[in-house]
Amino acid sequence: MLKNFFLWTCLFCGCCFFTLDCDGSDVGTEIWPADAISLHATSSSGFVPQPPEGSDCSAGAAEYELNIASGKLEWTLCIVDDWETPWLQSSGSRILTTAELETIDEVMNGLSIYEGDMCGADKGMLTVQVATPEGISTYHDNFYSCHGDDKVYVENIDSVFSALRKLVTLPS
Repeated sequence: MLKNFFLWTCLFCGCCFFTLDCDGSDVGTEIWPADAISLHATSSSGFVPQPPEGSDCSAGAAEYELNIASGKLEWTLCIVDDWETPWLQSSGSRILTTAELETIDEVMNGLSIYEGDMCGADKGMLTVQVATPEGISTYHDNFYSCHGDDKVYVENIDSVFSALRKLVTLPS
């Protein structure tokens, strides 16, 4: 009978984590562990037209910070009403409900490590960082995984940004 044991595993990116090996099968990394402290998500602008004069941000730029213990979501977004009106940053914060936090759990648990080499262009760069007591892990959109760097890429990252955006309250 084989016993369960923990393995310390390091990927080529320098990311290290514990895995549970039982009967020779590797469980792998957990992107959204139960002891997550915070989630930080950033999106940069992709290929879009130049902003109108007077703009203070780029279309698609967004930053979200979620403190799990307090449920506080903070954001800064670029608001684009049309292609002629200046694009302006809007920041805010609010406390999420238990149901809203569960939605974030669901989309974060839907992320999976991507092992392919997709090569896209013109999309904004999407990144999520998960802080735990052990440190911060950074995950990147698999849309640009062919760049040959040492980043960890994930599938379904767009769902995280979509869920966060739905939780934002914008001024009228």
